[in-house]
Amino acid sequence: MKSLGLYFILSILAILSGCKENSINVIDETEEPHYRRGQSLLRDGRDKDALEAFLKVIDKRKDAAESHVEAGRIHMDHFNDSINAIYHFQKYLEIKPDSRQAELLKQLIRTAQKKYVKSLPGYFFESKADQASIDETVMKLKAENEKLKIQLVTIKDKLKKKALDYNRLKNKIESAASRKAKNKDKKKPDSQSDSTVESNTETPPFYFVVTGDTLSKISSKVYGTTSRWREIFKANSDQLENPHDLKIGQKLKIP
Repeated sequence: MKSLGLYFILSILAILSGCKENSINVIDETEEPHYRRGQSLLRDGRDKDALEAFLKVIDKRKDAAESHVEAGRIHMDHFNDSINAIYHFQKYLEIKPDSRQAELLKQLIRTAQKKYVKSLPGYFFESKADQASIDETVMKLKAENEKLKIQLVTIKDKLKKKALDYNRLKNKIESAASRKAKNKDKKKPDSQSDSTVESNTETPPFYFVVTGDTLSKISSKVYGTTSRWREIFKANSDQLENPHDLKIGQKLKIP
């Protein structure tokens, strides 16, 4: 008997709980506190605060169609932001595709598209232009943008090639000067010690890395021996984490 009474009480609580949950889910969007606040802020001319209020409703509810409309109108009418306006109008149509306002929202989207195209530099838009002319203008802009991207890549490649050619020529000149200085030192009397010869040898203060370079090769080019690569590595420890961390065009200090 007691178990039957307990079951009856639990059933009543479950029904009441379900009613409460349904009452929360069926509340109309326009009755949301943030929606009402957004309307009030709009009347007071506080467009930015009103937009934030409608966005809170959108964040809370997936069916916030009316809040999308209000947000879209604020973007288009007060912030001149056609892109975001189009986004919110399209979201309304996704939520309510068969609404009585659907055709009005489609017209607002076309209006926002026209305003956006008119705002682009170097272009004008006739007031009687239809959707086809909008699409044609947008396609022309995309094509020109793609053309500019290709030109930019080509210019970068040319500049990179010229920089490499310049570094190769510079390294050849510096290497030739280094060899000439060493040959001059070799002609000095044998009585001079190796340390004296080395101290009089003029080495270039800097070296620009080219393709295929290693520290040993650079040491050979600059000093005539591969054994002094550690000196070069130590002198450039501020930009080299390891002996193999060389980059084409990199400027190395020659100690």
